[in-house]
Amino acid sequence: MSEERYFESGGVSIRFLQHGPQGEAPPVVLIHGFTSAAEAWSEVGVVPRLSGGFRTIALDCRGHGKSGKPHDPSAYGMWMVRDVVALLDHLDVEAAHLVGYSMGAEIALRTTVAYPDRVRSLIIGGSGWSEAHEAETYRRVAESLRDHGSIGPAVRWMHAHSPAGPFTPPSDAEIAEMEGYMQSQDLAVLSAVAASMHEIVNLSRDQVAAIGIAVLGITGSEDPERCNLEKLVGVTPGYTLRVIAGKDHGEALLDPQFVDAIADFLA
Repeated sequence: MSEERYFESGGVSIRFLQHGPQGEAPPVVLIHGFTSAAEAWSEVGVVPRLSGGFRTIALDCRGHGKSGKPHDPSAYGMWMVRDVVALLDHLDVEAAHLVGYSMGAEIALRTTVAYPDRVRSLIIGGSGWSEAHEAETYRRVAESLRDHGSIGPAVRWMHAHSPAGPFTPPSDAEIAEMEGYMQSQDLAVLSAVAASMHEIVNLSRDQVAAIGIAVLGITGSEDPERCNLEKLVGVTPGYTLRVIAGKDHGEALLDPQFVDAIADFLA
């Protein structure tokens, strides 16, 4: 059974779900991707796998799920990192393992850099050390949502210009499936989130090289963002990379190897 709770961070209501034992159980904070929500971690099998031995805490990032949804881009960016720390403060948790996917991976990585004492270990999937290319992708997502009500142009650009590619762009049907998840969401809010992400993704080599905890990266071999995880190899001292063969950005998250990698790492 999940426990749904709320707290306030920077004037915005943040919702989170808790599973598993409380008390002395090691806490794991789960940070979802763009357009997703806390429930995703149960749907892909991470919460059922971990909640027997860990206190899992899955939040709705601001702008997503049942958390508050400001329309001003200045309410996002580093505020999404501060929300993670505010969640730990709210729960009187000194430090937690962080797990993030895609946008959530970028938030988790920036949290680790900005607040190293609050992170026990880090697992990032689907994105990582993103820098200028990912900032440009988010800028295009914000612009595309604002001007066209679609992420299609930005996603096609990302596939065509990935440093690890180029990759075959998604078909119209695949784009429509992606956008199906956004039908009930406020596109102006999602545009504001994307417009702020440059504050999070632009990390320097010195910053990622200074990370002093164990870090696991997970990526699909066909993910256009694979390069964001590969380039941490040899830079972040405690870094290990797992590549799921034949899987793209969405498929890797759904593959049983993804959950296995997380459970093995935390064990």
